[in-house]
Amino acid sequence: MLRLFFALFIAFTLSGCRFTSIERYDRQSVITWYEVINQYQRRIDLIPELISVVKNYACDDPQTLALLEQANDKASQAAQQLTAPSDSPAFIIHWQEAQVDLSQALNETLALSAQHRGLSTDQQFLNLLVQLESSTNRINVARDRHAEAIKNYNLHMRQFPTVFLARAMNYSPRLNQIAIAPTETLYVYDIDFN
Repeated sequence: MLRLFFALFIAFTLSGCRFTSIERYDRQSVITWYEVINQYQRRIDLIPELISVVKNYACDDPQTLALLEQANDKASQAAQQLTAPSDSPAFIIHWQEAQVDLSQALNETLALSAQHRGLSTDQQFLNLLVQLESSTNRINVARDRHAEAIKNYNLHMRQFPTVFLARAMNYSPRLNQIAIAPTETLYVYDIDFN
């Protein structure tokens, strides 16, 4: 009888430890997802200031700025709809498409600096370029951390005996929400002063 009690005690203790580790990996994947969203939002917040600076120099090309403004609005609206990693795949795909459109519009706007000499020497524009580049780097780091957290979560969920506890508690492997979106790239164009 004592052996049975001891065996049950060990089994419940180990399953409790497994449950806490499942929760820890789950929380880590959620936290890293929020960090991804936060870094994209930081970039979205920089765009209106960039538009106001570029407007002073690129009056002859309002279409590029209009596209950037529209892409920024679309990305902002998509980000408001998306809150958690378990959100609908349709929301995630819509959010990813909005981010890709914003990246393309942003790169087209930055290409204007090659055409407008004054813009390429404007200190506020150069400061915004530095902020956008660091924002792009932070986005990529956050995406990498999230992918790593999802990988660790999914690997942990497949380990024995965690797999049984996870199934009993309705935990399932998680999809990487940002796997299909391309890595963010900010093209800073060379400026010829000759």
